[in-house]
Amino acid sequence: MNKIFAALFAFVQAGTIKNCDRMVSITENEIVLTTMDIKYIPDAGDKTFLYTVAPDFETNLVSIEVLDALRGEAATLPIKPTQGTNTTMLWYAVDIQEPISRSKDGVVYLEIVEIHKKRREPYPAQASIKDKQTFQFTDSSVLLTPYKVQKQTLEIHVPKANSKIIGLTKHAETKVSENKISYGGVQKDIAPLSFDQITIMFENAAPYMILTEATRKISVSHWGNIAVDEHFRIENIGPKVKNEFSRYDFDMNGAGQNCLKKLNSEYPYYIKGMYVGDYIGNISSTHALRTSTNVELEFEPRFPVCGGWQVDWNQGYSMPTRFHLSESTTQADLFKLTMPFLH
Repeated sequence: MNKIFAALFAFVQAGTIKNCDRMVSITENEIVLTTMDIKYIPDAGDKTFLYTVAPDFETNLVSIEVLDALRGEAATLPIKPTQGTNTTMLWYAVDIQEPISRSKDGVVYLEIVEIHKKRREPYPAQASIKDKQTFQFTDSSVLLTPYKVQKQTLEIHVPKANSKIIGLTKHAETKVSENKISYGGVQKDIAPLSFDQITIMFENAAPYMILTEATRKISVSHWGNIAVDEHFRIENIGPKVKNEFSRYDFDMNGAGQNCLKKLNSEYPYYIKGMYVGDYIGNISSTHALRTSTNVELEFEPRFPVCGGWQVDWNQGYSMPTRFHLSESTTQADLFKLTMPFLH
């Protein structure tokens, strides 16, 4: 992506962004969370607020949510894809008619939450299990938008535990603390459709895992039992293992900090008959502890899941229907099943 682009494009809007405070968090393993507080001054007759996403981030985009900031989390505004003159970017139209009608100062207050996946790229792409794991993250120091921005700020949060910033694109007034980068101070009068590419390099020893497959089969018996069978596949998308894997270095020399060694999860205290296995059979390195509030499961794969490796397994359990199955009070023979989506 070019360092500065789009000042040449003609699709510029008449409205103005009075202020934009943008916070980008790359602290989570598999997602990038961008939160923006925007004060928008609409032009006469405006009904929509146009939002853009850079073309390089199209394949990583998971979701965009826009809220009326004055009304809180319940005030989600309608958003839909639209077409702009610059077809290389993703364009979205946000219906702002309601917040305009409620505004007392002529300003629309928006909160935008944007979620991406796989935006942390391993650099280099391969490393031995004795090497430190390094990532690079790319974004823009300014908001990509078809509106002029009078004032904006940017904060980027990187992982705190077992992590260290080792390099970043130089920019005036940039301040770096332990795990936070305040980029460029307060930037003023940014032209529409500007993009100023920045790159951050940081070390992080944690395994970089992503869940690539998850299925759950639920069998409900009206004799009082719910049987759950699940299949999961996870992959380490950190730097791929370079050269041969050394079990000696892994066990004796403390290497492979970026390899996943075990997983922990919690289940309701009333489950029974839990099993964990893969295509070979039962996995004996699995430990479950029942407490008064839950069942804690510790699962160790047959091998450490290092960069570029993946593992899959099956697990299951049973539980009484009385905790999850209820009968309709208005219609005979109608039942409602309520199950948690994640453990």
